[in-house]
Amino acid sequence: MTDVEIVSLISAIIANHEMFRSSIKRSPHTYAERRAFEKRYRIPEKHFEYCGHRYSVEYIVDCSGYTVYAKGIYFRDDQKTTLTTIKNVHKQLIAKGVLIV
Repeated sequence: MTDVEIVSLISAIIANHEMFRSSIKRSPHTYAERRAFEKRYRIPEKHFEYCGHRYSVEYIVDCSGYTVYAKGIYFRDDQKTTLTTIKNVHKQLIAKGVLIV
């Protein structure tokens, strides 16, 4: 992945996290709406390398009943890590001058 793609990916993950983090979202009513909602906000597993480290990120959104469950899964060098580590990569790339096109 290029630096621009990495910044775009991490920005999308941060946006999803901000949207789902502090509130219980109500799930869409119909099954088709739920599937579309999950598809819109889910980010499939992606891998990238930065500064000699291998990162893996995924963001899962699952609608069950009337509740929306969201979870980020992050790995650095095959060890589980937090969103803070991924945000630090984002900050370093932005400081380097990489912008989203």
